[in-house]
Amino acid sequence: KLTAKAHSFDELMSGSDMPEPVSIAACDPWSIMFTSGTTGVAKGVILPHQQISSAAWDTVHDLDMDETSVFYTFNPLFHLNGLVFGPMAAILAGGKTVIRQDFPRERTLEDLRQSGATHWVVLPFMIREMLAAPERTDDADNELRIVMSIGLTETMITDFQQRFDCKLASGYGSTEAGMVCRFQTQRPASAGRVSDRCEMRIVGADGRDVDPGETGEIWVRTRQPFDCMLGYYNMPEATAAAFNGEWFKTGDLGYLDQDNYLHFSDRLKDSLKRRGENISTFEVEKALLTYPGISGVAVVGYGQAPDMDEEVRVFIEVSSAAREKFDYGNLVRHCAQNLAYFMIPRFIDLVPELPRTSLGKIEKQKLKEIPLYKTTFDVKTSGIIVER
Repeated sequence: KLTAKAHSFDELMSGSDMPEPVSIAACDPWSIMFTSGTTGVAKGVILPHQQISSAAWDTVHDLDMDETSVFYTFNPLFHLNGLVFGPMAAILAGGKTVIRQDFPRERTLEDLRQSGATHWVVLPFMIREMLAAPERTDDADNELRIVMSIGLTETMITDFQQRFDCKLASGYGSTEAGMVCRFQTQRPASAGRVSDRCEMRIVGADGRDVDPGETGEIWVRTRQPFDCMLGYYNMPEATAAAFNGEWFKTGDLGYLDQDNYLHFSDRLKDSLKRRGENISTFEVEKALLTYPGISGVAVVGYGQAPDMDEEVRVFIEVSSAAREKFDYGNLVRHCAQNLAYFMIPRFIDLVPELPRTSLGKIEKQKLKEIPLYKTTFDVKTSGIIVER
C-alpha cells in the first residue's frame, strides 16, 4: 500500500530522509498526460523523459528566460501547458514560477503586476478579454516581456503589444508530439517554423504531400529518439491509427506559406464540408470574434442526416444585456464582409457561457450533440439576404 508523503522545500534541499537515486533513461515513461478531449474521448498519452526535457529546454532558449524570469500560470499542472511552460522551464532557467489556482479574470493585469510576471502562456479568449476592458494610462506598467498565445488576428497582436508593452509569441505543438514549431516572436499570427527537432509534412486526403499554400493534415516525425509519445495508455488500436510508419498524424490541418511558416487551419474532426466546399471553423471563428460584444465563439457542423452536407452552426458567448439587443442582421453582414459566401453560418445560438475544459478550451463535442433550440436563429428563414 502506498502512503502519501509531503516534504517541505527546505527538507528536500537538505537531502535528509531522501530515497535512493533511481536510474532513469530517456525512453522511460515520465507521466501520462490526457488530451483535452474537446473533439472526442480524452486519451492518456504516455510521455518519455526525453520529450519533456526537450520541451522545457527549448522554451527557456526560445523565450530568453534567465534567473530574473518569473513564469506566471493558472493553467492546471496536469496539462503540459501549465507544467512544462511554467515550473519546469523556470527551474531550468533558474527563475521563478507563480502558480494561481484560478483565472482571476478582471484582476488578471493587477495580479500579473503583483507577481512580477515576465512570461505568460494564455489562451486567446483571455487576450480578447483584456483588450475589451477599458484602457488605462498604466496598462503598460508591468514586467511582462513575452506572452505566448495562438489564434489572434494581426490587429489584436498589434493592439496588445502596444497597450501592454510586451511581445506576443506563438508556436505549435501537441501533447503527443511536443513542440513541433518552437516559440517565436517574428510572426505571432502564424504558428512559426518547424523545430529543428522535427520534420513536417502537409498531407492531402490522398496521402500525398500538398504544395506550399495548400491545406492538408500536419504529420510530424522527430529527429531524436523519444521526442514523441510512447503511445496511448491501454489503447493500442488508437496508437496504431495515430501513426503512418514513423510519422505521427496530428489530426490538425494547416499549410506552409512561401517562407515556410506554418499556419494552423482547423482540427480535422472540426472541419466542415458544405455544398462541396471545405470550411475551416477556425477561420470562421476568427472572423466572428472581431464583431463587437462577442467574448467567445464555437463553430460546429449541423447535419440532418449522415449523407447530407453540414450546415454551419455557431454558438456565440455574449452577456445577458447584449443578448437582449443583439442584431442578427448586422452580424450576418459582418460575416459577409469577412468570409466567403459558403462559410457564413446558417444557425446562430446566443449563450451566456460556452462549455470549456479545465484548460479553457471549448468542448465542441458537447455542442455538436445539441439539437436546434426554439430560439436558434435561422438565417435562411429570417428573410436576411446575403449577396454572393
